[in-house]
Amino acid sequence: CLEAYCSATGVARTARELLAKTERIPGFKYEVKTGRYGLLNTVINRIEELQTLGEAAFREKRPDVGEAFYGLAKEYREKLAAENLLAYDEMVPAAIRLLQEHEEILWVYQMAYQYVMVDEFQDISADQAELLYLLAGERKNLVAVGDDYQCIYRWRGACPNYMLDFPKR
Repeated sequence: CLEAYCSATGVARTARELLAKTERIPGFKYEVKTGRYGLLNTVINRIEELQTLGEAAFREKRPDVGEAFYGLAKEYREKLAAENLLAYDEMVPAAIRLLQEHEEILWVYQMAYQYVMVDEFQDISADQAELLYLLAGERKNLVAVGDDYQCIYRWRGACPNYMLDFPKR
């Protein structure tokens, strides 16, 4: 938890520093600086959206964002990499890579968590599903609770099919 907190605060600090030295970016509300819909969170979310969609799809979806944003996003990613920080959308894929590349670490977690339970299973992404199945391992002691009619995180990659396919896995 502490590492995730430090990464989150480092990510916010990095974004804040870069925003301070970047010209005003069209399409962003500079009046509200903090909070869920504040400038900082909006910029970080847009950078994560750019990363997820790819530049061409992002430009099509958000034509109002000026070129300064793309420079900011590039510098943001470079600075995070240089400081060994993970943005929110990178944490689960990084955990998967760690567990796949280091079987001994995967084994430790599989032994530590003999049972894995997840609630709101309809809202998991492909990466989150992969992480859960890795942790459950050969025991397959995975309990999932959810409602396929209540999937609300499609924008983040959630798909109720992971829940509907659960009995097959």
